[in-house]
Amino acid sequence: MRSTPVRSSLSVAVVLMFAAGAASCSVSTEDAQSLTADAAAIATDAASLDVPATLPERLAALVADSQRLSDEIAADSDLRTTLLGRLIATWAASDEEVSAAEPELGREFSHQIDLLQTAVTRRRPGDATRAADILEQLSSTYLERHPG
Repeated sequence: MRSTPVRSSLSVAVVLMFAAGAASCSVSTEDAQSLTADAAAIATDAASLDVPATLPERLAALVADSQRLSDEIAADSDLRTTLLGRLIATWAASDEEVSAAEPELGREFSHQIDLLQTAVTRRRPGDATRAADILEQLSSTYLERHPG
């Protein structure tokens, strides 16, 4: 699945807006900007991320990657930035389809992706775990309402 320029631009814009807000948190501005810039670069290169083709596969990937993110944040691993970039790119590829069918769920998915970004920049693995749990519930709800 190819990322469209609009989706990539939107992802970068979201990450850059987030970077501006992250400057006021307890993590140094330089660290927050570095992490968000790295995630933005990864998200814009969505073709290299192997974003799944079908929506059910993308939702499963969102859940799996978000569940791994907490451990990577706790370990202060460089993989946390790659996972965040992949989460951003995967949601960008899914947002339009989910939001068209279920606008409220779409907004909630977007909110949880934002919370994952905050968890990475502020190094808060517990927040990532909570967002991952909610993403799992949202994915299940969406797939129950829209099987196949």
